[in-house]
Amino acid sequence: MLNGFAERLEHLELKGGLLDGRELSAAELNYLATLPSRDQLLAQLAGGVAAPLRGLAGAMNNMITGLAQALNALHAQRAGEGS
Repeated sequence: MLNGFAERLEHLELKGGLLDGRELSAAELNYLATLPSRDQLLAQLAGGVAAPLRGLAGAMNNMITGLAQALNALHAQRAGEGS
């Protein structure tokens, strides 16, 4: 946000800053300015946690589908033997 503001104004140059009472160099300030927002970081964290869970749910669904198909085939085979 601050980086975008500084880019729009030709004469504004960020030379440093303060964070929790600690002085920041221009390089440190530029690094902080390029970090994603808190909301973006939380969304990335949630996506990172959810992805393996979605994979696990998909794998379990495939296992259940395979079991149902195998049981159906066994039922059809046994029904054919009884005729």
